[in-house]
Order: sequence, then C-alpha cells, then structure tokens
Amino acid sequence: MPYDVPSPALWGGSVLVPTERARTRGITTALAAALTPRAKVLYWNSPNNPTGDVFSPAEVEEVCAFAAGSGLAMISDEAYEDLIYDGTPHVSPASFPGMAERTISVFTLSKSYSMTGWRAGYVIAPERYQSPIRTAVLYSTNGVSTPTQWAALEAMSMGPEFLAEWKAGYVRRRDRLVEGLRAAGFETPTPAAALYAFPKIPAAMGTDSRAAAAMLLDTARVATVPGLVFGPEGEGHLRFSFSVPEETIAEGIKALRTFSSLSTLAPR
Repeated sequence: MPYDVPSPALWGGSVLVPTERARTRGITTALAAALTPRAKVLYWNSPNNPTGDVFSPAEVEEVCAFAAGSGLAMISDEAYEDLIYDGTPHVSPASFPGMAERTISVFTLSKSYSMTGWRAGYVIAPERYQSPIRTAVLYSTNGVSTPTQWAALEAMSMGPEFLAEWKAGYVRRRDRLVEGLRAAGFETPTPAAALYAFPKIPAAMGTDSRAAAAMLLDTARVATVPGLVFGPEGEGHLRFSFSVPEETIAEGIKALRTFSSLSTLAPR
C-alpha cells in the first residue's frame, strides 16, 4: 500500500491515514495516496479520541474539498464537540458549502452531559441516508428507552453555564493528570479536547501497549487502554482517562509514581 497505509484486510476493509504523517506530507496528498477505487466513505473524527487533537478550520475545509472532489460520502464523528479546552474551536464538516448533502454528522450526549452508557445520541443526515440509518438502529439497539429520551431532552435544555462549569472541571482534572504522568516518567502532550491523555510508554516498560497496560493494572492497580486498539499508530502509547473524580486521579498518580520508582521495573 502507498504511504505506509495498513492493508484494508487488517481493519475490516478500512484504509487508515495516520494524522501526524498526513500533516507532514500534506493532507490532500495523504488522502489521495490512500484512495482506492472501492472507497465510498471517508470517516472523520474531530475532536479526536484518543489524542484529544482538534483539526483546524483550514484542515477540515481541505478534507471536505477532497471528499467532495473524490465523490465520497463523509461520516463525521463529533462526539467531543463541546469538550474543547484550548485553541481551535470545533468546526463541523457539514457547515462547508456542498457538504451537508454528503455528510452524516454524528453526535452524542454521552460526553457533553456525562451520560455515558445511556446510549443516547443523534445524527444529522441527508434524507436519502435516513431510512437506512433507522433500519440499522431498529435491528441493532431497537431504539432508545423512553426515560433516556426524557433525560436527553432535559440535558439539551440546559444553558451554556452548565457546559462551561463542566469544562472547567475537566480542565482541572486534565492538568492534574498530565502533570502527574510527566512526573512519573510518561512523555505526553496536553490534550486540547476530549477526556484522555495519550502518553508514550516509558522505555523501561517496553513498547507493547497491551503488555504495558497489563503491567500497570497488575502492579499499580491503574487501568488504561492499550494504544494498539486505536490502530497501528497507537502502539507504544496508553490512554488514560480524566473523566473521573479528582481524588481518583490523585490516587492513580500516587500509584504511578510509586510504580515508576521501583528498581525492578523492566519490560515483560
């Protein structure tokens, strides 16, 4: 495959385009190198899980121009639209000229309103996609429970003050987690959005993210997600969540610092 793109057979037919290398080489060039004759849909996620990265308006516009020029539909995963803490504001691909008719914009209440597990979300899509989407929901989840729908209505009726207070709490947790990770030997940027830090695994723990996650869970009782589950580019990283109480973050950091100070630390 050109541009070091993983084989589609490895990822259910999907061709992955690594963000960092795309930015280095040029987004349009990277997407064009990954395009195949069978491609129908471009899947897009910003703000990003697990890195917390937010694409700039210019980058979003460039991706939209490529999708339109290539005749691709677009699925835009915007789950973390309200949880941006620094820098670039969220821009929806469907807001660009000519994109509303080819974009399925996906939103959820799980992140903005801490309703994780309630499985309440919504899509904005052209009419031709709506019937297939309803069919998929009918034969998968069979719909959203009535109490959940009333809770979702209540959440979406809340004013911007609620989200501002919620975000301020996440910023405190984020900064505390990032500071603690760095003190424990993890190299990590400060995420601009979402609910996660995605640091590199310290050299002493090796590069196998599954083994590193198991090591932290067994030894420090700190639960993480192996970076590999997010694709090949995630290997060598772990995902830590700061969507937990500050006291939990403090205890986790304490455990990590104790763990990192052990003289017996070695890769498995």
